Amino acid sequence: MSTQAIVFGGLPSTTPVRTGFFLLLLFFGALQPFSIMFHGFGISSNYLYLLFPSFFVLLGINRHLIIRKQVLYIIGVYLLIYLVGIPDDISKLNGNPIRRLASFMVFIFPLFLSFIEFKPDDVVRFKKALILAALCYSLIHISTFIELRDTYTIYTGLKGFVGSQRYGFILCLGLFVVLFNDRLIFKEWIGLQRGIYSLIILIGIGFTFSRASIVAALGGLAFFLVVKFIKSVRASIEKKSFTLINIKRTLIYPAVTLVLIISSFYLFENYFHSSVLDFYSTRLFHFNFLDHFGPGSNPASSEGKRYYLLMKVFDYLSTHPIFGSNYQGLYLLYDEFSGGMSTHNQYADVFLRTGLLGGALWLFLLYKIIRFCSHDKGLQIGLVAFLIYGLFHETFKLSYGSFVFGILLSFSYVNTSLRTLRPSSEG
Repeated sequence: MSTQAIVFGGLPSTTPVRTGFFLLLLFFGALQPFSIMFHGFGISSNYLYLLFPSFFVLLGINRHLIIRKQVLYIIGVYLLIYLVGIPDDISKLNGNPIRRLASFMVFIFPLFLSFIEFKPDDVVRFKKALILAALCYSLIHISTFIELRDTYTIYTGLKGFVGSQRYGFILCLGLFVVLFNDRLIFKEWIGLQRGIYSLIILIGIGFTFSRASIVAALGGLAFFLVVKFIKSVRASIEKKSFTLINIKRTLIYPAVTLVLIISSFYLFENYFHSSVLDFYSTRLFHFNFLDHFGPGSNPASSEGKRYYLLMKVFDYLSTHPIFGSNYQGLYLLYDEFSGGMSTHNQYADVFLRTGLLGGALWLFLLYKIIRFCSHDKGLQIGLVAFLIYGLFHETFKLSYGSFVFGILLSFSYVNTSLRTLRPSSEG
């Protein structure tokens, strides 16, 4: 597909080391959670990545601007979906065209990142920024937990001060990047770094007090174990050495991992009386799934509410299948949600706002990202956890989540795959 390249102008190019440092700083900044209050609700609003071209000019970072026709066509379709909703803006007295416009802009913001021609080594810088962001977030919340644990319990305020349902997917992505990449923050002592970083981030995941974080992390681990098992079996079959010994070797890694996880939960729950593990034990493992999720579930429960919202999305799409709600959220479509309500599901949110047409294009872009990440085990498993998290909360919709979507999409257009990455002179 033909493209047109434009080189960012401005100050002379910086040295390779300074370029690497500046990019790391920009990536780190774009991953920070920042919200503004609007009608009593916190709206994720860290769209620093939109200013990347300006920063590249000011800092002398030499990156090309590529006009990708494929992305332009997709943006054009999303623009069409928005324009189709203009008659409703005019006819509905209780409509909110400003919020619909804002929703449309936020939706397409990450696509503009794909117009930047990043270099292969920028992937390494992104992963370092991801690790740093996960570590900083975890350390801050660990410090807050230590400071407040004698004043509050989890159920009397501590969860509100420490917990978060809006950053766990970044922590999960950072965790698997730490576990499965050989290039971390420093070049030496990789094993020591991996142990320390993963422990800090794991504690940070626990302190989100979000079941979605735990399920996503365990889901990513399960994906890794299943893939490892399948590859091991396939290799044994190809070598015609599928003996009892090979079967045991294939099963030993997932078996040991599973035993360690179960043993850790058992020990902490029965001997250490950890309030954090008690919280997860009660809310994650000690409930009947059928009582909480499905047609007969309690609508006041978290699961029952999610099921109810999902049915509302399906109901709306059944009468507006092609273009969906034209970027209107549930709070603009149903009076019962006028006080503010999200779908609590990334995929349902996309299909609700853009219909089957926009949802199919979004899945195509997501497929490009998945295919790109398949070259890097850390990003691949982290993305699986990221996608699992999206079943319970919005992910790519949030500003820092949209940055992850946009930059991975941009990386997917880089000709050199992650398999060929080598340390370069740019730090």
